[in-house]
Parts: sequence; structure tokens; C-alpha cells
Amino acid sequence: MVDHLSGSPARQGAGAGAVLRRTILVSAVLALGGVSRLAAQAPDVSGGIYLFQYQPVDLAGVEPRTEVYAAYVTLDRRTGPWTVHLQARARDSKLRPFYPGTVWFQEAWLGFHLATPSGRRSVALRAGKIYQILGRFWDGSFFGNLQYFDGLKLNPQFGLEALGRTRAGPLGLSLAGQYILASDRVSGALAGRDFETLDGFRNRDGLGLRGTVSVAGATLGASFLSQGVDTAGIVHRMPHVALDAQYVRGSVTLYVEWTRRRAGSLPAALQGSIPGSPATWWLAGAQWTRGALHLRYNFSRSSYEALGRTEWIHQPGVTYDVATGVHALLEYDLWQTRVAGVTTTTDRSLDAVLLLEFR
Repeated sequence: MVDHLSGSPARQGAGAGAVLRRTILVSAVLALGGVSRLAAQAPDVSGGIYLFQYQPVDLAGVEPRTEVYAAYVTLDRRTGPWTVHLQARARDSKLRPFYPGTVWFQEAWLGFHLATPSGRRSVALRAGKIYQILGRFWDGSFFGNLQYFDGLKLNPQFGLEALGRTRAGPLGLSLAGQYILASDRVSGALAGRDFETLDGFRNRDGLGLRGTVSVAGATLGASFLSQGVDTAGIVHRMPHVALDAQYVRGSVTLYVEWTRRRAGSLPAALQGSIPGSPATWWLAGAQWTRGALHLRYNFSRSSYEALGRTEWIHQPGVTYDVATGVHALLEYDLWQTRVAGVTTTTDRSLDAVLLLEFR
């Protein structure tokens, strides 16, 4: 199907990755032996359910629908510095056609955490199913942004993670590093917009780095992700770089993020697709909170160079905290696409959500 590159460096990289993965798995088994006391502790349990009403606006051939978007249960079992964290989710139907079923684990990791008595310095290690890091974690929307639909945000993967935080007076610093062993076929990406969603491909042997510095309500972040795409035993590399900034003053939050992807070692035959094209993404927005009322506006934009394709999503939304554990959300979503100078509407809808939480 694809004319793969036959260069030996890619195969050598895959071999080195295999050795590293075996070493990691052996280390994980040994670590599990040292935390057997966790089994004797009662877990902290929380969860919730999203009731979702989708109402298209002037979209021909698209029907409204009402569904359980997701029900989830989170378990955290802590003993000293050790934590086992699990989150299981379920739906009425598959979230995406490539999902293995309607029930799955969103997160599943073993963690080790140490902090100074003051809490000003901490370090954490995690192994298992963790969220891939690139840029800011999320924008607060329900519908999602273009980075989410392309598999760059809220995408769990199997791997290792190290986190460190420190504060010196008003200055705060954080560092995070990840090694991605393999993809899990669980992603919010639409089918065909991330290699993980396609048969014969998987993300693995990836490296992610992120650092932030914060002072006086302002936070600056920089991220790097070398995404490994495995097909037919050859691992191709696609580098991503992201820069982001956030400013919080009182009840107002402003943010912006820029992300750039290069083709790296990906062969030309794979670059003529959304997941393979060199691309640039933007994410920006504002949020305002007053008591139980939360207003926000989010904007995301993507440009896929090899395709001559540009997309953008406008998302004004409001959330009201009805009571403890009860949240009502209303969001308007306008997703448009431009190819060869012609603009079409991919989605225009009004989304209503009732979130019920328990702890």
C-alpha cells in the first residue's frame, strides 16, 4: 500500500526501541513487587456521567441525537509515595469506529510521588497508560479543538512519565518528560486524522518534553514531541514543537498556543494525508468566571501544507454549576474548512450537556 523507505537507520532505531521497551517492562515488574501494600488500601472512588444533546444548525443530512456521551469511574489507591490510578469509561456506542468497544480504560498507571514538607518542590514518576503531552493540556471546551481531532490532545498512550516542579519566591518552574512505548487505539482523533486510527499503523517509541515558567499570573510553556509512527516494522519520526502562554488575572484567563509539525523521516507517500502533512496549529481563547457562572470563547485553526487545506473552529460556551456535582453546559460550535479557495461547513451545532459527578 505504501512505498516505505528502506534505509537501515529506521530499522536500527526500531531495534534500539525494542531493547528499551524490554528494559522498561522488567523495571515495571520489579516496581510492582515493591508496592504490594497498595492492595490492602481502600481506593478513593469518583466518577460521573455526561448526558449529551447534539443539535445541528443548518446542516443538510445531519440528524440531532441524544446520548450518554460517556460515563466514567476513577479509582485512586495511595500508600505512602505510591499511587495506582485507573479511569474506566463507557458509552451507548463507540466513540470512534476504530475503538475496540464501548468500554475502555482511559488511564491506568502506577505512580511514585515525593514532595518537600512545604510542597514547594516535588517529583513524580508514572508508568502505564498516560496522556501524551504537547502544549497546554486543554482549553475547557466540550466539543473539542482541532488538535484533539488530530490526536494531539487528550490522547492516552502506553509509556513512562517523569514530572518535576519547584517554586522559588514568585517564580514557578515545571518540567515533564515522556517516553511513549506504543499507542492504545484510544483517541479522540477522527478516523484518518491520526496514524493511530488507521489499520497497519501505530504510534510508538515517541519522546515528549515540556517545560513551563510562571510568575505573577503569567505562564510560558515550550514543548517538543518526536512522534514515532510504526508501519511494517519501520519507525518514522515526526517532530512537533509547541509554544504557549497563559495569563490569569482575577476571574479572567487568556491563553494562546502555537504548534508546528515537520514531516521528519516520513516518506513522501505518507505526507499527502492529514496525519502526514507538515502542519501548523493555533489555539487561543478567553475564560471568565463569576461564582457559578463560567463563560468562555475558544478558537482553533490548522493548516496542512501538503494538502493546501485550512480548518478552523469557533466555540463560544457557557457552563453553570447548578449544584454540587451538577453542571449544565451549552456550547455553539462552528467548524469550517477551506480547500482551493472554497469554504465549506464541516459542523455547525448547538451542544447541550448535563454533567453529573460523584465523589
